[in-house]
Amino acid sequence: MTTQPLRFDARATGALLGVLALGALLGCTRLGSLDLPLMLANGERILADGAIPRANVFSWANPDHPYLNDKWGFMVLVATVERLGGVPGLALLKATFGAAMAVLLHVLCRRHVAPLSAAGLALVGVTMLSYRLHLRAEWLSYLGTAATLALLPAIVAGSRRASIAQVALIPLWAACHGYWVLGPLLILVAAAAARSWRVAGLAAAAAAAAAISPFGLDNLAHPVRVLLGLSSGPVGDAISELRAPLTGGAPFTFFHALAGALLILALISAARAARSKDVATAALLVVLAGVAVRIDRNLALLGLVTPLAAIAGGRLVRLAAWLGPVCVIVAIGGTLLGEPRIAVDRQFGFGRHEGRFPDAVIASLDPAWTDERYVNDLSIGSYLVRARGTAFIDGNTEGYPGDFLARYRRVLSGEESVAGLDADFPNDGWLLRTSARTTRVLVLGLFLDGTAAPVRSDGVATLFRRGVEPEEADRLWGAWLADEYVPAARAWFDAPIDALDRAREVSGARTGPDEVGVQEIGVLRLALVHSPWHGPFYASLASLYSARNDRTNAARCREYARRLGITGSGRSR
Repeated sequence: MTTQPLRFDARATGALLGVLALGALLGCTRLGSLDLPLMLANGERILADGAIPRANVFSWANPDHPYLNDKWGFMVLVATVERLGGVPGLALLKATFGAAMAVLLHVLCRRHVAPLSAAGLALVGVTMLSYRLHLRAEWLSYLGTAATLALLPAIVAGSRRASIAQVALIPLWAACHGYWVLGPLLILVAAAAARSWRVAGLAAAAAAAAAISPFGLDNLAHPVRVLLGLSSGPVGDAISELRAPLTGGAPFTFFHALAGALLILALISAARAARSKDVATAALLVVLAGVAVRIDRNLALLGLVTPLAAIAGGRLVRLAAWLGPVCVIVAIGGTLLGEPRIAVDRQFGFGRHEGRFPDAVIASLDPAWTDERYVNDLSIGSYLVRARGTAFIDGNTEGYPGDFLARYRRVLSGEESVAGLDADFPNDGWLLRTSARTTRVLVLGLFLDGTAAPVRSDGVATLFRRGVEPEEADRLWGAWLADEYVPAARAWFDAPIDALDRAREVSGARTGPDEVGVQEIGVLRLALVHSPWHGPFYASLASLYSARNDRTNAARCREYARRLGITGSGRSR
């Protein structure tokens, strides 16, 4: 038997190495995921106890609420990596995810196009996937989906090895992220296109394999419940990434533009594949695109349409391939320059994200306060869990009852008073990310409530503690509002007339003779969301409530107007 000498293809090798390097570079961003501390805390607990918690043990408000932890495998992974390599090890793991994803996309595209075109398409795809380039469990779903796309042709062709590999992949995937359901879903789509009961049976076997889990059959129904509830109800209301793309005031970024371009590519490629009788490719493109655009968090999945578009071919695919390096340059350059519509809260480096966590506030806490309970906003709950072992609420929204999340949203938006929440959940104060727009109405509520004062602040978060003497509380509020909060948030409430105009435009209010004051009240309440520190709005509301004989609300608004009259756009001393 003779053997053929190995042929070295410099162009193909160079393209692969380039994709590998750029994928890793996209992953070289500082650890800034707000959920990572919670993941590490859970992983450490699982490793220490040898068991997976079945209740929300880290929440002092809902410690007994049951939930299914569908990311326990990823939690153990990151906790183990941190034990072995610390923060640099976690950063290296993230860079490895980026490199692996880029190479896998390149290999898939290389099946259908030339090396340089494959490299370009892979770079477009991995750039889109880097929209979510924090160290989060979704990366294992991206890799699992790409692996499924790689195995699908062999599965449809009847390969036993590929079928076994796919079924074996699911229990590992299901231990790390609830989107394991995408694997069986894509196989089922291919089965329908091929009209193959054998492939459909494999899809069912792959889904059943998810029951090989500490949660058994419950693990099968869990992703369906999650997917049905993500973009609606209290969970979607509480977290912006779980809403539909570009809703709720979300900014338009470079990645949204790229997602739009990839959606167009997916739909045109699907039409092209359908015309050439490649029903499977067309159906896979439509399904992936449909899942991707459902909520903002899923937009990154559009990066996975590039290898399917490569099958369909066409001029648009060739154009996308040439734009691959441009996309990477824009993503990396924008991150280096700190351009917010490109960087999306990312910094290059191998350490922790600077200015992301309230390190100074936590470090300054008096040792005697370690057992005290603080109400926090959702964005820093994960950090509190890691730093203090407990939090009021964190990013694990599945660990909280729906009515609790709905109430949290109402308090955050000012629809419900701070005092009511304090009465039901006795606490020693509030710890809020005051650098975020989402807490501006809540901060106003604390100021008007008058039972807590800002005693610690580090530019990221502020601790509002109870039990401060009234004169000292007044001094602390005055100093904090004038020196820190107002300068940082001035744009939010320095244009009250603009806020009122926006409110009128949104509400479309028209006052009629039979509804004196009703629509004006709605307009003013909406304007307060945009410009919450404008005292005259409350004075106007007091007059309107008085005209309607609503003495309780009139008195409350007059008191608020009186207090805010001291502040103007800040508090004078």
